[in-house]
Parts: sequence; C-alpha cells; structure tokens
Amino acid sequence: MTSISSDLPPSKPARPRSRVLPYVVLLILAALVAGLVWYATRPVAMLVQGEAEAPRVDVSARVPGRVVELGADVGDRVEQGALLVRLENAQLTTNLGAAQAALVVAQRNETAIGATRPEIIRAREAELAAAEADLQLAQEAATRDQALEQRGVRSQAVIEQSARNLAAAERKVEAAQAQLDLARAGASPEERAVAAAQVDQARAAIGQAEANIDELNVTAPQGGQVTGRMVELGENVGAGAPLFTIVDLNGTWFTFNIRENLLGGLKVGDRLRVQVPALDAQVDATVTLMRRALRRERFWHPHRDHYYQRLVRAGFGHRGTLAVYGALMVGCGATAVACAAWRTEAGPLALAAWVAIVALVFGGIDYHWRQRG
Repeated sequence: MTSISSDLPPSKPARPRSRVLPYVVLLILAALVAGLVWYATRPVAMLVQGEAEAPRVDVSARVPGRVVELGADVGDRVEQGALLVRLENAQLTTNLGAAQAALVVAQRNETAIGATRPEIIRAREAELAAAEADLQLAQEAATRDQALEQRGVRSQAVIEQSARNLAAAERKVEAAQAQLDLARAGASPEERAVAAAQVDQARAAIGQAEANIDELNVTAPQGGQVTGRMVELGENVGAGAPLFTIVDLNGTWFTFNIRENLLGGLKVGDRLRVQVPALDAQVDATVTLMRRALRRERFWHPHRDHYYQRLVRAGFGHRGTLAVYGALMVGCGATAVACAAWRTEAGPLALAAWVAIVALVFGGIDYHWRQRG
C-alpha cells in the first residue's frame, strides 16, 4: 500500500460572527437621527420679511408763486413750523391792496348813510314852512267864502273848490313834515344793515387776501427729516404742487405678514423683542394691529403643509431638510446591508427600530410645528 502524506496546514475553525455589531450600528444611527431631529426641531429665530413705515407728508403750497427762497434741503431735519420755501406773487399783493380800498369805500358809504347834510334839513324845513303858509291862506280863503256864501254872494261851486284847496294844503303840510322827519332821521334800519354788511364783506376779503399772502411762506406741518425736494430756486409752482416730502422717523412702525398658525396667543398691545439685521440692533415692538383670515383649504389644491415644507418653513432650509432625509435613507439602507451581511434574523427588529425612528422624527416635526403655532 502506498501512503500519501500531505503538507497542508490544518484548517482553522470558523470565527463566530459578532452579535453586538448590528446593535452598535443601530445605536449609532439612532443617535445620529436623534441629533438631527433635535437640530431640526430646536427653537430658532423666525425670519420675517416686511417693511418699515413712518408718518410721511408731502408739503405743497395753497397758492401759486415763484420760489425766491429755500429753507431746507434733502437730508435736513426740520422742526414743525420751520420755513421750507418762500414764494412771491404780485397778483396776491395787488388783490390785498384792492381789498383794502374796497373796505375804505364801504366804510365811507356806511358813514354817509348814517348822516344827513344840514342843507337838506334846512331845505325840508323851508318846504314845511311854505306848506304851512299855503295851508293858512287856504284856511282864510275857505272861511271867507263860507261867510260870503251865507250872504248869498258865493256859489256852491266856489265853496267846494275852497274846501278842496284847504284839504290839499293840509296834505302838502303833512308831506313836507314827513320829508323833514326823514331828513332828520337819515337812512332806514335796513339800509344801515346793508351798509354794515358791505363793510364786513370788505373786511373778509382783506382777511382772505392776507391769508393768501401768508401762504406764500410754506412751513413744515410736522417735524422730521426731509427725504425729497421737488422744487428749485426761481421756479414757478402751482397751487397744490408737491414741494417737499417730510418723514417723521420717531413714529416708525413695522408691517409684515405671518402665518395664521403663528398668531396664537398674540393680541393687540403685546410687546415683542425684534432683531433688525439692517440696523444690527434689537428694538422693542408693540402689536398695534392684527388681521387673521379664516382659512378654507381644499385638499385637491396644492399646499405647503407636508413635512418637507414644514421643515423648510420652520427655518431648517432646503439643505438641512435634504440632510435629514438623506440621513434617514442612508441609515435605513446601511442597516439593511448590515442585517443581510451579518444577521438576517435581525431584519424584523431593525425594521421595527427604523419605523420607531421615522415616527419619532415626524412626531418631533409635528410637535415643533404646533409649538410655533
């Protein structure tokens, strides 16, 4: 028999696969996901885009004129009542002179109506005296004719004519007396009232003319900073044309829109601490106005409330959101590869663990979303 010897070394026994490694991988992945969830759901400052506004007035002149002086320029701070621009208008000055002359005329007319010349009164007295003399002659003639009529010398026609002459003389005396009383009394109360009203009208015209001239000096209606000048020296401007723009920076307020789910707990009068990046400073803000719209959403319309959009709108950004989703996918894939390579019977346990991890991530997102609302 032939014996055959072999120089091959004896085979080593197979090393048992480690049972701890899959759990270590799962623990590391769980810690990584938990850290990402914490980072995604941590309270962060909310960036809100809006605009700052302040009380603004566009200053204009009430009357036309030519610019002869400028009292401010863009960037200057002015106080209320400060001179911005001075205009000149020769027509307004002429109108003032005409109104003053009209007042003098009205005053003279009022004085003339309230007085009567002495010559007129003497003329009326002379007329009254002549009428009384005619009355006396008529009375004497009537007495004489009646005496002659009784003797049968005068006819009835002569007697009637004498009576008519006497009555006419009496009426003439009454008329002369009335004319004398009218001359002494002067104008009637109605005429005096009309004259007084004309004087008041002339004074009002002067006041309007003076007000128009005062409007040639355009002043600042409020204090603030001049942000615009729309006029040049020597330029003719019309009534109502904008000349300056003044903004009161002491009354600045913010206007911005936020989601309805962030309005919970806010009310008018609440004070907030706001960080303004442009100013690199924090300022105190008071809620003065809120408008909450009733949302009537339709499920078949596009929306922005899925988890990806929630993470982005919560301030995590597109990169951070993609990192969270990538970590979940890489971790789940790595766990599947590890279970297939080392221990297939740990697959159900790994699947249950990842279901819990994903549920924890999405639950954290929901919790953070409700806290922000």
